[in-house]
Amino acid sequence: MIGRGLRIGRLFGIPIELHISWFLVLFLVAWTFAAQLEPALGRMGFEKGTPLRWVLGFVAAVLLFGSVLLHELSHSLVAVHYGIEVKRITLFMFGGVAQLGGEPQRPRVEFLVAVAGPLTSAALAGLSYLALLLTPPAAPVVATLFANLVIINLAVTVFNLVPAFPLDGGRMLRALLWAIMGSFRRATLVAATIGRAFGVFLIVFGISAPLFIEGFTLFSGLWLIFIGFFILQAAEMGYISALYPRLFRPHKLGEFLPTEPATVDANATLLELAQLAQHSPGAEAFAVLDGERFVGVVTLGVLARVPPELWAHTPVYSVLEPQPPVCFVEANSHIAEALDTILHSAGCYIVLTKNGRIRRILSLNDVTELLKHLREAGIIPHRT
Repeated sequence: MIGRGLRIGRLFGIPIELHISWFLVLFLVAWTFAAQLEPALGRMGFEKGTPLRWVLGFVAAVLLFGSVLLHELSHSLVAVHYGIEVKRITLFMFGGVAQLGGEPQRPRVEFLVAVAGPLTSAALAGLSYLALLLTPPAAPVVATLFANLVIINLAVTVFNLVPAFPLDGGRMLRALLWAIMGSFRRATLVAATIGRAFGVFLIVFGISAPLFIEGFTLFSGLWLIFIGFFILQAAEMGYISALYPRLFRPHKLGEFLPTEPATVDANATLLELAQLAQHSPGAEAFAVLDGERFVGVVTLGVLARVPPELWAHTPVYSVLEPQPPVCFVEANSHIAEALDTILHSAGCYIVLTKNGRIRRILSLNDVTELLKHLREAGIIPHRT
């Protein structure tokens, strides 16, 4: 599950969103490119430290994420061609993800949707290399930009071909196993198990590599650890997402999640919000109500932005997010229906309701506990 996103537009009718983590990575990538471009700028007569390097660094970063967007868009267009709904494309700190409204119903479709991304990245690497060859020697900055695009798109291609679910290679493996075994569930189990193992490998390698490999930085190690945790969680979520249409037992969501209200009044103060947060462990955001009317969302991040001495005098309505992206799940809905919303909710807050009345916003901890309870009840399989 990826958090909320900022919608910036549509391509081919598909909403495009930017996750909040994307903005941090945009700066880091721009800073990296700016450092790489400085020697080329020096050869063109610019002084060291010229502000132009930052401008070009951000241009290079946008081109990078543009490549990622085209990668995800290729998945999406193939999915739409075969009648699969694409809810959104979200760019975030590890790249991008296309949120499909359902799983492919045939191995061939699964394979074609998955392979479209690596093929697109490989094509972009080839086009960038051709552009690099055509770049005149008098334009070293342009040559550096194209060289970076070649390397990055090749890296994206190779990494995504690793046969570990939910990477593209893992989905391609699942499609092949599905065709051979004749069982979507068994194929998903194998691919997701490899995905979990690959996630653990990245975490262990990220921890140990800075200690044993000369030149391998702590920052690179942390990056691999973050990616490993993401793949580990996504492999688990992908497996559950693949299984939920097969869950026929008549259980309701409210059986496995607390439904006590945890909302905040629009006229409450940030001090009252902080007190509410103390009694809501794991909560990241709260639904804001004006009476019974939903008026927005307030995150606990506002407590870090507003000095504590002002909490008692700052009303929640002055710092809320007035038109947040929200996805509603009803406590009385069946598990399969609820999981459909929860596991395909990238870019929005998941608001739990009961009999139509807002109870609270689900946190990542809530979803983790939900999956734990479902395993304990035997509704979904335990990890293997």
